[in-house]
Amino acid sequence: MATKIFGDLVVSGSVTAGAMTAAGGALTNSAISSTAAIARSKLAQDDLQPYTIPLYDVRRHDAPTNPLTGTANSDDLGFISITYGGAPFYISAGDCKAATITRYGRILTTLPPEYVTGESVVIRVNAVMKTTIADTSAVIDVECYSSDKLGTLTSELCQTAAQDMNSLSANEYDFTVNGALPLYPGDPLDIRVTIAVVDAATGTTVEPAIYSIEIKCDIKG
Repeated sequence: MATKIFGDLVVSGSVTAGAMTAAGGALTNSAISSTAAIARSKLAQDDLQPYTIPLYDVRRHDAPTNPLTGTANSDDLGFISITYGGAPFYISAGDCKAATITRYGRILTTLPPEYVTGESVVIRVNAVMKTTIADTSAVIDVECYSSDKLGTLTSELCQTAAQDMNSLSANEYDFTVNGALPLYPGDPLDIRVTIAVVDAATGTTVEPAIYSIEIKCDIKG
């Protein structure tokens, strides 16, 4: 039978209990020892937290030791830098009017240490058609590979097909990565972003643009 104490209880020694239930808010930060060493696995999981990839980290797909150049070329996207304070920088597929083009950018990164093994990973690209849409099609695609510490490459991990981006309104395009291999914290990701445009006769500039790229993943800590 439980014994109830109505009032304060002060114990000068230690208290041992088989189990203890604390009222909500009873345990504050100051009550937890700096040496508590709480395991990451016991922390609350925060789903799909964003990790932004700086656009200047996107590289040439077939020569990834080199960053993107200031203009798109035959098969690489371009990094467009505007006068400071004038407009945000962005990644461009160049002017695709009256042309059929496929251009790429490559990202080499890793899953963060707080990523939860085997949980969700999504690559989100925020993109738009600047000024004019293509008269036929404009699509964006993401591919992703990883490898283990012995250099064994995975199969292509992205489970989402190419998406239609032929819109003057900026949209978020989510590409789901297969985390069921499973993937682990610190695993390398080799990501390739592709923009493909078919335009037959548009007279004005047809320029696909990327304004942000994020890796969203489930984390603890």
